[in-house]
Amino acid sequence: MAKPMTGMEKRKATVDRRIALQMDTFIEAYGQWGTIKKACEVAKMSRTTFLAWIEDDRNGFRNRFADAKADFADEV
Repeated sequence: MAKPMTGMEKRKATVDRRIALQMDTFIEAYGQWGTIKKACEVAKMSRTTFLAWIEDDRNGFRNRFADAKADFADEV
């Protein structure tokens, strides 16, 4: 049987899920609008957060954004 999660582990898991959802929302919004500013607004996040995700490549975000950017360019 798996060991129960501690309070800290539960909080981290919750934060990780929230960030993953916010990333998905950003990528989807970028695909629709094609601007970082609008995607940040839709995802309810700052441009600073976007830049940190790109720099840190959190959850492979850098490649996901590059793909979304290329897909949007193909649509234009």
